[in-house]
Amino acid sequence: MIKILAIINLIIAVQALFLSFHFGMKSTKKIFTYRLVAFICAGFGLIVLNTYLNLNNIHNVLLQDFANHILWFFGPAFYFFIVFRKVTPPRNILAAHTLPFMSIAILDILFKQQWLTTVLPFVAFSQMLIYLIVVIRHCVIHYYRAVRFYKWILFTITTFALIVLFNCTVFLLNSFGLTVRSNEVVQSLTGILAFPIFYIAYNEMNAPGVLEPEKRKYGTTPLTKEKTLSYLRKIAFAMEHDKLFLQPDLSLTKLAEHLNIPSKYISQLVNKELNLTFTQYLSKFRLEEVKRNLINPEKQHLTIYGIAQEAGFNSSSRFNHLFKNRVGLTPKQFRTLKMSQGSTIS
Repeated sequence: MIKILAIINLIIAVQALFLSFHFGMKSTKKIFTYRLVAFICAGFGLIVLNTYLNLNNIHNVLLQDFANHILWFFGPAFYFFIVFRKVTPPRNILAAHTLPFMSIAILDILFKQQWLTTVLPFVAFSQMLIYLIVVIRHCVIHYYRAVRFYKWILFTITTFALIVLFNCTVFLLNSFGLTVRSNEVVQSLTGILAFPIFYIAYNEMNAPGVLEPEKRKYGTTPLTKEKTLSYLRKIAFAMEHDKLFLQPDLSLTKLAEHLNIPSKYISQLVNKELNLTFTQYLSKFRLEEVKRNLINPEKQHLTIYGIAQEAGFNSSSRFNHLFKNRVGLTPKQFRTLKMSQGSTIS
């Protein structure tokens, strides 16, 4: 079993180091971004390679020290990658997040004091967990602003965080004299890094550039906070009160003319603030109207498609497809279910 785990770790290490070389050799405007990905992959590769050697009873002190101390820089690397995803961090910020840990690593390698060996693991685990909590929180808060970017990095960070949390727990238990598993089994859990490593490789092969931060479409558009709120209120009023969505031929241009707001601003606000395309925004109101009317006693003389047409839909197949995707039921199933429950839609 140990031999199989060793081989798995070797495969992961080779893939990770290859990715590190691949990203390190990229030459793009986002060179700092790719250097960070290269560092993360290299770090994963060295950690897993060290596990492979240990599982084969090959103990390389230099590699062991390097693999241990490179962990100091995973937290800052993820932090730079997430928080400064659009720009290169200022040098003073880079120094503040790296030099203290570099100094600790050098001191430990040079002097090998017993108290350092005892204290450092506590400090290291605390440091990593703090950074990981900060970046995971940042990813969750901003996830829907750049799903394509955060999707892969959140998966990678969460996987690494689970490994850190598990090893921290094992270390604390061992400190109190409680041995949970054999050292080989604990070390072999670094094989979980196969998931983010091969996930990154898959994305790079099938969707090159997915690791780059998404460009903001409206980064330089001069919309103040006041105008943003004012325009959003006007758009919402036109839909909720004036029910312009009932017009089958309503378009972005027509709505812009009605509201006397440039169409580019309406598109921007719907995309950026509501995370929807204009078509999705219209469909949302139309589907809610259909859901209300399907169980409205005054509309029972209409066919389902007649109700859809009243709500602004002009294609039966598209209406049925959108309704099933959003509600999870066909219009007929929805009507039957709600009528049997005696429900009403407000």
